[in-house]
Amino acid sequence: MTTDTYLEKNNGIVQIKDLPHCFEILRSFHEAGYLFRGHEDVDYRLVTTIDRHGGNFKWQRERFLMREFSRRVHHYLPLESIPNTTLELLALMQHYGAPTRLLDFTKSPFIALYFAVKDVLMDKDAAVWALMPHNIRTISLKKIREKDEELVKNIGKLQNPFSQFTHEPLFTKWFMADKQNSGFHEIVRHHEIIMDVEPLMMNGRLTVQQGIFLVSGSSCRTFEETLIDLFDELQNDLPAEATEPSLAKIIIPKYLRLPLMKELEMMNINASSLFEGLEGFARFLKESIVTKNGIDIAPSLWNFEDEIK
Repeated sequence: MTTDTYLEKNNGIVQIKDLPHCFEILRSFHEAGYLFRGHEDVDYRLVTTIDRHGGNFKWQRERFLMREFSRRVHHYLPLESIPNTTLELLALMQHYGAPTRLLDFTKSPFIALYFAVKDVLMDKDAAVWALMPHNIRTISLKKIREKDEELVKNIGKLQNPFSQFTHEPLFTKWFMADKQNSGFHEIVRHHEIIMDVEPLMMNGRLTVQQGIFLVSGSSCRTFEETLIDLFDELQNDLPAEATEPSLAKIIIPKYLRLPLMKELEMMNINASSLFEGLEGFARFLKESIVTKNGIDIAPSLWNFEDEIK
């Protein structure tokens, strides 16, 4: 089943009409406990960077990238900042632009909205994806239970059982494909599960953006393929009265980009607040000359020219 088919079948497409409608919809999804991801192009898919760059050899290329990053990261960071776990390593790689199997989401619908509409000059509709983490955990734990019932029984006693999967032994077992020798052949084992995870050591950007990762245990299929199959299977187990979609795509018309950016700026959601240091400030300046249309900044520019004469 394709993502579009799943969304249509489960009433997962929401078309935004105007500014009040947009904020009303986002707040309602937030109150229901969803996670969010913003796409500046409505046609973009839910794919990881390793999905895009790994091709038919994702597993091998991912291992190569992790190995090389681990070998050389100490040249660029102090020793106390070197990752101690696989998840922390992947999060650091993701932060600096290396392809990984992690997919960024945020707990804030308004931060996701910012990433969807920040390019106000783009002549395309944007989209905010909303995903129900409880549902993806439910179906993933069902998959895990089929292979290790005792594990699920034990973690179910904890206050926050899903946090256990961020610990190194469980994370590498269930989310990182491992190899098993069988005669002359090497078999790569995969787990068709997805879960939301947070590294123990959070970087500054992840913190201010209220970021969280979704990670798939399958490296032989794309993230989106695994996600839709899981949600489609879960649909058969949900009660008949369940009406909230596990996955929704909120479509933002292109003519709302500029008005929404102005609204978000009044909420202090902009590049300066979401990106650290000089990079964030420079991005904010770039946004300002577009969102303000030159009206507010023109007098100060003329004064500056007068001063340097």
